[in-house]
Amino acid sequence: SFGKWYDGLFEKIMLTLCADDLEPNILLEIFDILVSRTLSQELIASLVEWVKAHAWNSRLAFIHSIGLLSMRDKLTDEQIQEALAPFDRYSIDKELMSILLDTNSPRFTVLVIKRYKEVIQPGDLLYLLSNGDKSVKLAAIDALKGTNNITTLRLILNKFKREKDPEVREAYIKNFWVVRERMQANK
Repeated sequence: SFGKWYDGLFEKIMLTLCADDLEPNILLEIFDILVSRTLSQELIASLVEWVKAHAWNSRLAFIHSIGLLSMRDKLTDEQIQEALAPFDRYSIDKELMSILLDTNSPRFTVLVIKRYKEVIQPGDLLYLLSNGDKSVKLAAIDALKGTNNITTLRLILNKFKREKDPEVREAYIKNFWVVRERMQANK
């Protein structure tokens, strides 16, 4: 009966229902309807497509989390971490990590970096060093510290050279020996 409902608030209401503690068969029906629709929230649309492609048989484990993440701006950091938990066992999936990192929410991006910093690809972290938000850059720097891949270090050095924010520059100096050496050589 949900599937015949057409309204501007349809998506929001259905995702709110997903975040609720409903019976599993009702959650599955709601989610199956969402899969057949074009969703407006990029993160949620991408997560629904990811579940459809990679975890369809275990989709029930993700429905509540997807519902919660649809209202992530209203959640505490702890609630977001709880909502991310079902994705932990798939955290080595590059596509999933790209989806979780590609949001317009610096707070959410920082939480994802902190939770999955051991498995996020260096290329994704390097990309985040160009983010407009300082907290995202600092979290990416922290996740990259300890890297010894020469190509990654060269790219880090290039990002450092372009960085204008003093706090972010200080984090580069603190965390990367190649930046410290370059600073010493330029004295």
